Amino acid sequence: MDHWLLHGLSPLAKPRARAHARRRRAPALSSSDESRRGAGHWNRGITEPGATARPAMFGYPRRRMRAGDAHDAIPPRWPGLTAAAAMLLAGLASLAWGLGWIDIGAPSKATPGDVDHRATAIWLGAALLALSPVTSLIWIRYRRPVADAMTRFARAVDSLSPRARWLDLVFASVLGLFLEVALIRWHGTEFRACAYLKNVTLLACFLGLGLGFARAHRSRLSMPIMLPLLIGQVLVMDVLSLADADRAIRNPQATEVYWGMGHITTLLHAAVFYGFFAALFVSTIMIFIPIGQLTGRLMQPAAPIASYTVNIIGSIVGVLLFAAASFFWLPPSLWFAAAVMLALWLVRHDRFALTAGALAGVLAVGWLGFEPRSAVRNVYSPYQRLEVTADLRPLADGRTVRLGTKVNANKTWYLAASDLSPEFVDRWGGLVPGLRERAAAYDLSYAIGSVASDVLIVGAGAGNDVAAALRGGAVRVDAVEIDPAILELGRREHPESPYRSPRVHVRVGDARAFLQSAPPATYDLVVFGLLDSHTLLSGMAAIRLDNFVYTIESMRDARRVLRPTGRLCLSFAVAPDTVFAARVWKMLRAVFGHPPRTFTLQGTDTAFVIAVDPDAELTPPAGAVESTERVFAAAARLDPPPASDDWPFPFLEGRRWADFPRSYLWLIGLLGVISVAWVAGARERVERFEPHFFFLGGAFLLVETKGITELALVFGTTWVVTSVVIVAILTLILMANWLVAVVRPHRVWPAYLALLASLAAGYFVPVERLLPLGRMGAGLASAGLLCLPLYFAGVIFATSLSRCRSLPSAFASNLLGAILGGLCEYASMVVGFRNLYLVGMGIYALSWVALWMGRDRDRWSSTPAGC
Repeated sequence: MDHWLLHGLSPLAKPRARAHARRRRAPALSSSDESRRGAGHWNRGITEPGATARPAMFGYPRRRMRAGDAHDAIPPRWPGLTAAAAMLLAGLASLAWGLGWIDIGAPSKATPGDVDHRATAIWLGAALLALSPVTSLIWIRYRRPVADAMTRFARAVDSLSPRARWLDLVFASVLGLFLEVALIRWHGTEFRACAYLKNVTLLACFLGLGLGFARAHRSRLSMPIMLPLLIGQVLVMDVLSLADADRAIRNPQATEVYWGMGHITTLLHAAVFYGFFAALFVSTIMIFIPIGQLTGRLMQPAAPIASYTVNIIGSIVGVLLFAAASFFWLPPSLWFAAAVMLALWLVRHDRFALTAGALAGVLAVGWLGFEPRSAVRNVYSPYQRLEVTADLRPLADGRTVRLGTKVNANKTWYLAASDLSPEFVDRWGGLVPGLRERAAAYDLSYAIGSVASDVLIVGAGAGNDVAAALRGGAVRVDAVEIDPAILELGRREHPESPYRSPRVHVRVGDARAFLQSAPPATYDLVVFGLLDSHTLLSGMAAIRLDNFVYTIESMRDARRVLRPTGRLCLSFAVAPDTVFAARVWKMLRAVFGHPPRTFTLQGTDTAFVIAVDPDAELTPPAGAVESTERVFAAAARLDPPPASDDWPFPFLEGRRWADFPRSYLWLIGLLGVISVAWVAGARERVERFEPHFFFLGGAFLLVETKGITELALVFGTTWVVTSVVIVAILTLILMANWLVAVVRPHRVWPAYLALLASLAAGYFVPVERLLPLGRMGAGLASAGLLCLPLYFAGVIFATSLSRCRSLPSAFASNLLGAILGGLCEYASMVVGFRNLYLVGMGIYALSWVALWMGRDRDRWSSTPAGC
């Protein structure tokens, strides 16, 4: 496929001998046989009954393949029966543990209020036992009709007119990108662990597309089964999510904060965590193999640059389509409805595939549009899934009082729009546990010092902090919130209606971007209002939306906008003796020149208060619990390095390899083993590996991730910024294609020199040095600095593609390299984002060396294959 971010992308199949398959060499095709192929029939030259012509793949000559060959044989029974047997064994084990027949040392409930894992195990075991015979019967009964449908579909695709092939290529490219982004986000909304490990879905998409490209030559195209595979994954995950099975997936790293998830304490927890991600990885690969295979088949007959350009145009449309879905807050039922319609258009050539896909699509869309909980209102903001319910508290006398509105994000508690006015607290504070403490926590920022006239609140949420500022006497309140859905919720449903006050000025955007653009000495008080994230920056980076807020550069920005008599209040949902609290304490001391005071809020949260003037009197209100000594002791004991824009990981203990989360290493190893095993077990025989395209794919994804991350420092980490940056990168690739098509360069070394020089410039000129140029000047300069390497990389790829002998081979190798680049991105947790440039330079240098070594050298002795 496509990838919106890569030039081409992933895995290659490795040769494996199959002694059991009969392979007969047929005589070479005569000229009359060749003439019977006809225009567009690149794979259908029938030379004798039972034999079909097979195209060249990965350097192998075109040969005939008999119907009994491995590609045309009816699929055997053993894959389906093996899957059914595995489901049977897993179901029995799950049911046995859930009923208490076996004991593996895992508690039924890890903590009070946690989900009952035994009940979940019983339901899961029963489901697996029921699905096991169904799976075997379906495989035995329908494997022949499905194989016939795939063969008919391949013949229909090969017989398309050139115009129809171009149109289908656009739709396949749109589908691949749109579905990739949709699954990355949807997986995170249904299973919380996926919101923190989105790269698993991203890499699975790359691998599936690459394997599909490697299979583009086959006499069967698997696109007819894409929709049933997709709908199967969607329905299974949604049913398990509704049963709260996702709570059984626990945080594997005690030092990493995964909101709403407990920690792994037993072998069972570890098996569930890694087993779930292995199953998700494999099932997502299977969904994208048909898309990659069809895309490779449609691109094959045309000139490489022309087909690649059409592929990129389709990718841009896919980006814009999902951006529109995010802009209008559309639910997943409509995301998948769009994907189903695109897929149905592509399988319109076969009645069996069209009927099966339509039935599966209607079932999935209808199921996703149904919400069994009548009291829950789902809102799909551009960033997360919000579950909105009334915040009702039962009283001892049997009555119920409504405090406001409660919001869960991606299935865990996120925030509440509560009535914390003095009148409400005086009336119900003695009856509702914790109500007085909650009101005091929000009022602390305004009660600890002099009255603040001008207040800035970053992470304003639904309005509790804004309401506290108005109660505290603020004349002007600038409220910054990145999620427009949460702001709208606050406007409509907050009991105190703070956003309707004329003293409040709302800014929808990124907190860090607002701090950078605000004029100096503007505010008497800056409040970081429990600003934490439940998702990642994007599907391409291992950072969260709030990571750039808690860096030492962000603290300096906050210090700059304060007046000489001003103060800063920062609250976060962590204990005072944690690494995060110790790191924030050290950064504030370094920025302000004196240590902050800290307080414990509501028993679990920590608030940091510091004034610009070290002699300012900060008198806490009565009842405030100070924890300064605990935080100071934690800072002295742990001594964490400061988080920075280059290393924005405030939750990690340090940036040494010894501090790298071991769970990530195990997960990377697991995904690597699955990838290598799948590639090695593929049927395709590869005459030569394409290291040039492999290294191009890995370096491109790595540098692109770095560019998107740093541009977020200038423009903010909003979904609009991410979409615009991706479209800009794809536009640069189109410009590179145009240059190669017009100029047709015969030498690639000038582009390599320009590429390495632009990467070096990005390394020696960090983006933060450009910020004094102003928002517009810094934006233009940083965009040029960070995107220029991708343009030169696009020129290199397009030039190489115009001379490659096998388009599917080049794209498959490139996609496999994307897997390498995605895994290397995790190294930023140790080396920082700036040093990723050096890693990218090294990988690009390897691609240059590979271009001139061995079998890659002969591609440059011929003229371009066409553009």
